[in-house]
Amino acid sequence: MYVCIIVYTCRNRFIIFVTIDVWQRKVISMTKPIIDDALADLYSAMNFPKTLIMADHGCSSGPNTLLVASELVKSVDKIRQKFGNDESPEIQIYLNDLPHNDFNTIFLSVSKFQKNLTNQMVPNSSSPCYVSGVPGSFYTRLFLSKSIHFVYSSSVADPEIIFWGCE
Repeated sequence: MYVCIIVYTCRNRFIIFVTIDVWQRKVISMTKPIIDDALADLYSAMNFPKTLIMADHGCSSGPNTLLVASELVKSVDKIRQKFGNDESPEIQIYLNDLPHNDFNTIFLSVSKFQKNLTNQMVPNSSSPCYVSGVPGSFYTRLFLSKSIHFVYSSSVADPEIIFWGCE
């Protein structure tokens, strides 16, 4: 997401696009302890499953699109280590936004994301992570019943929406 700031100086007009990724990073940072606790509870309650399926509603397309996914995967890996589980789960992350979102740009950055994620993880512990795009409004049903284990959204207006796909 970008904010357009138009600056006028004398006869010249400059248009400056400023990313608001600082705000997005702050939201992620503020919610990280809550997300970590929720993931720890989920992971242990599911008896350390071999697969975890997550969704990011309202993922957008920009520098922070895969930041949430990265934080989720790293959190699961830390939790796995904390509980002494040797095997990393496979993680499927669905990125959801409206159809006009630039999913092609996101998909072009997935291999770099996966490589960076592997470099940030403890050696030999990286969780295989698969990324898919799901265009559509999260105000409609997007997933099969009981198909999603964890849903993240920093932009949903109605919290009831996040339960679709979890019931």
